[in-house]
Amino acid sequence: MAPPRPTPRAHLEPEGRLSQPHPSWPAAFAGLAARLRAALGKVALSIEHVGATAVPGLPAKSISEAPIWPGWYSCC
Repeated sequence: MAPPRPTPRAHLEPEGRLSQPHPSWPAAFAGLAARLRAALGKVALSIEHVGATAVPGLPAKSISEAPIWPGWYSCC
């Protein structure tokens, strides 16, 4: 059985189970980011991979976290 891949979700799994790190996580996020960029176009200034699945070697919940910074966002 293949290890779980991260999936986009708006909530955390109630079980809160951690999975061992899996080498497919970066590619899974890249696919998610590509779909988001295609859907949002220039609205998305930046789409980042954050959270535990973004850290190589770290056990994580199998959930991709992808904050999207809109093009009109200004921090200062």
